[in-house]
Amino acid sequence: MLTAWALLGPVRHYYVQWSAAQKAQAALLAKNYGEVFNQWMLMAQDGNVDAQTNIGLMYWMGQGVAQNDLLAVDWWNKAASAGNVNAASGLGAAYYFGRGVKRDYESAAIWARKASAGGNCAAQSLLGSLYWEGHGVARDEAQAVSWWRKAVDGGNSDAAYSLSLAYSFGKGVAKDDQQTVIWARKAADLGNANGQYMLGVLYHQGQGLPKDDRLAFEWWMKSAASGVQQAQYSVAGAYGTGNGIGKDKAQAFFWMRKAADQGHAPAQSDLGTMYSLGSGVQQDDAQATAWWRKAADQGYAEAQLWLGNAYLKGKGVTPNNLVGASWWLKAA
Repeated sequence: MLTAWALLGPVRHYYVQWSAAQKAQAALLAKNYGEVFNQWMLMAQDGNVDAQTNIGLMYWMGQGVAQNDLLAVDWWNKAASAGNVNAASGLGAAYYFGRGVKRDYESAAIWARKASAGGNCAAQSLLGSLYWEGHGVARDEAQAVSWWRKAVDGGNSDAAYSLSLAYSFGKGVAKDDQQTVIWARKAADLGNANGQYMLGVLYHQGQGLPKDDRLAFEWWMKSAASGVQQAQYSVAGAYGTGNGIGKDKAQAFFWMRKAADQGHAPAQSDLGTMYSLGSGVQQDDAQATAWWRKAADQGYAEAQLWLGNAYLKGKGVTPNNLVGASWWLKAA
C-alpha cells in the first residue's frame, strides 16, 4: 500500500498541476481573470513557484481578486525564497514604493540586484533608478545608465524612457538631443505613457527634431489617455491656446480637471482661474477659490497669489485682509 502511494503520489501531483495550468491558460485567453486566479492558486498552494509569483502579481494589480499589497508580498516572499527572479523583482518594487512593506531602499536594492542577476529586465530598470537617485546604493549615474541599457535589451520600456532623460540632461552620458529622441521614441512605441509624453515635449520644443505642435498634441493625448497628469495638463493647454489642435475651451476644462484631480498643482491653479473667468465652465468664485487653495496648500506660488487676491476682494470667500496678505507673503 505504501509503495503504491509512493508511486501514485507524484503522478497525482503532476496531474493537479497540469490540469490547473490548462484551465488557467484557457481562462487567460478568455480574460476570465477570476478563474485564472483560482487555478493559479491551486498550483501555488501545491508549491509551484511560478504560480506563487503570478498570484502575487494578481494581488498587486487587483486583477481577478481584490487588490492586496500584503498578500502580494507574502506570495512573492515564498517564491523568491525558492529562487524565482520574477518574485524577487516584485519584492524590489514593493520595498521601493513602500507597498505591503515599509519603504526600504536598501532592501529594494538587494532584491532588485538578485533579480537583475537572473536577467529580469524590470529589476534591472529599477536598479538603474536606484543608482540614479542614490537610494539604497551610492549615487552613480553611469551605473544607472548601464543597468537601463541592460533592461532595454530585455524590452523594458521604462528603461528606454529613463535613457531619454539621461541624454536630455546629460547625466551619466554626454548630452545628446538625437539620442534623447531615439530613446523617447522607443519608449513611446513600446506603449510607455511617460515616453509618449516626453516625445510630445520634444516635438513641442523642437528638441532633436523639427518643432511640430500637431505631433506634440498627438503624443500628449496618447499619454494623457493613460493617466499621465503632466500630459493631461499639456493637452488642456493645447486646447486652451489652439496649438496643434483647434481651440476648445470645454475640452481645455475637461483635461485640466483630470490633471487637477490627480493633484497636479499647476492644473489646480489654472482650473481655479477657469472657474473664476467662466472659461469652459460656468463661472463660480467658490469653486475658483477651492481649487486655488488646493494648489496653494502644495506651495504653488501663483495659486497663493490668486487666493490672497480672493480674500482681499471677498470673491468666493469672506473678505479678510489679514488672510489675503498672509497668502501673498507665502507666495513672495
